[in-house]
This record gives sequence, C-alpha cells and structure tokens, in this order.
Amino acid sequence: MNRIRMVADERERPSGVPDVLNELGFRVEFAQLPVADYILSHRTAIERKSLRDFVSSIYDGRIFKQCAELSAKFPRPILLVEGNIAEEERIKENPALFYGSLASLITTYGIFTIFTDTFLNSALAIKSLMEHLADERGKGPLITKAVKTNNPSLEQVYFVSALPGIGTKLARRLLESFKTPSAIMKASVPELAKVQGVGRAKAVRIRKILDKKFTDAKETSQAKLIESDNLD
Repeated sequence: MNRIRMVADERERPSGVPDVLNELGFRVEFAQLPVADYILSHRTAIERKSLRDFVSSIYDGRIFKQCAELSAKFPRPILLVEGNIAEEERIKENPALFYGSLASLITTYGIFTIFTDTFLNSALAIKSLMEHLADERGKGPLITKAVKTNNPSLEQVYFVSALPGIGTKLARRLLESFKTPSAIMKASVPELAKVQGVGRAKAVRIRKILDKKFTDAKETSQAKLIESDNLD
C-alpha cells in the first residue's frame, strides 16, 4: 500500500514528530524549506513552534514575519504551538500581549492555530489534518521552486507590522503616510493617530513601546530567554 506523502523541514528531524508520523503510516520526506515546517498539500502547510519559542517570537517580532510569509505562500496556513500554557511564566506576566498576538495572527494573516502539549500529540494533530485533506492530495506539487527576490518594500512592511496592534494592512498605510520606517519611529502620538485604523489608543501603545527604556528586570530576563532560544 502506498504511504501518504508529506514534506518536513530538515530542522524537524530531532523533534520526534516525523518519527511518530512514519510509525503512523505516513511517508515523511525531508527538504530545506524556506517557509513552513510541514507541507501537507499544495494548499496546506504548518509552522510548528515550541511554546517557549512562540512566546519569544512574539516579543522579537519573528512570528509576524514568518506567518506573513506562510499565508502568502499557502491558502491554508496553520500554526501548531507545542507546550503547556500554564507553565509559561511570560504568558502569566502579560496575557493580553499573548492573546492579542494570537488574535492578530488569526485576523490579519488568516492563521489557523492548534495547541498541543507534547510532540506525540503534535503528530496526532498532523495525522488528523492529513486525513481531512484527502481531496487536496495529489492535486499539486508539495514543493514549488522558490522565486528569488529582493523586495525592500516588503521587508519594510514586515518590519512595521511587528509594532503592537499593527498588521500588514496598517503597516502599508503607515508607510504610505510617513514614507519610511524611520519617520514612523519618530512620529508623535497625534501624528500616528491621524492614520486611518490606528487611532489614539494604538498610537499611545506604539509610542510607549518605542520610548520605553530596555532596563527593568523582567525585560532583561525576557531578552536572555530570547537569546537562548535563538541559539537552539
């Protein structure tokens, strides 16, 4: 019997998830994927993150760029977050930031989000998704040749969209109004608030984040955690 094929990023080998998927009867092939960790069909792909890395990627803005790229390439993008929310101290410190970021990923980038507690359940979640994608399988290549591009404007949109409460749509409006990311960073609250969709509350929040000194104990601790995650 032919095994159902999926593609996983090379960096997923140590996670244990591909091994379980192979045991469940799937054929997992590895490749260096520029976007996504698992490609299930030509329409559906998964970005898998440990909960710790996911929280760190919220603080440093990586998650918004990654999800923007994922949703741009795949019509059905999925974020799979693995870990115990109750044990992540940074979520307890700022739950509004955590759930606000989730809301932004869903509403701005159209990301479906799945939470699991272990790599075994992550594999089971992927198995269930594959079983529901029978109509999509075999209708297109899992990997398409990447188009090399150097688009500074797109990089500017990703950069600005990492600001609190700002997705790609508002990032474009801000860039259209201020012309450069540097000008946005220097803008006052009244100037930011004039941009349609920003308003005073978001403008105050943006200005507060940009002006706050990176010196208190919690921020320093978070920075160390982010650095250690990036070294993994």
